[in-house]
Amino acid sequence: MLTETNANKNKAIPVGNLDFYLCPKNATNTIRYCSYLFNGGKKEISDYRNESISTGAMSGYKILQLGNKANSKIEYNNERTDSIKIAVIRDPLDRFISALQWVNYKYKLNLTLEEAVNKVPNDIHFYPQFHYYGEQASKYDHLIYANNITSLIFQLTGKDMGNIHKGKNPKPVAYEITKDIEFKINSLYKKDFDLGYC
Repeated sequence: MLTETNANKNKAIPVGNLDFYLCPKNATNTIRYCSYLFNGGKKEISDYRNESISTGAMSGYKILQLGNKANSKIEYNNERTDSIKIAVIRDPLDRFISALQWVNYKYKLNLTLEEAVNKVPNDIHFYPQFHYYGEQASKYDHLIYANNITSLIFQLTGKDMGNIHKGKNPKPVAYEITKDIEFKINSLYKKDFDLGYC
């Protein structure tokens, strides 16, 4: 759970004069799509998960992939000293459940919430937010939730991005959340709470 990652703590996704930093399960696809559109992208990506490339058109998924992949349009840049720095934060319980849904889908598993809490899968989507954002939350000018991304872009740049939420699970699963499970998850991410990332 506390294994170091290859997170780019000193690199960001640029949106105008804003630098967004990425953490898995914290609206990363929404941020990438905002960057793509803000910086001149023309394609409306209606359903990036299921778009077909059989027609020869670039798929939404490939457009939103990060850097150095065929057809990718999104790149990390070195963070800029004069940018407004933004990190998107998420409630650990909500994030853990989203990570579990992703891992079950990706690896064709059927882990229950209780199983995952008692033996957290070794997957980057479960790593604490501070592994991606660092231990100095004061570095960021804004710590926001996903539903504030487009309104903050509009407030700070004047550009209306519309209603964007890419990567949302089309079939969310309802898990029974007991007090014990909630306590265990909050304990796993105690440092995120201490640093102000949730």
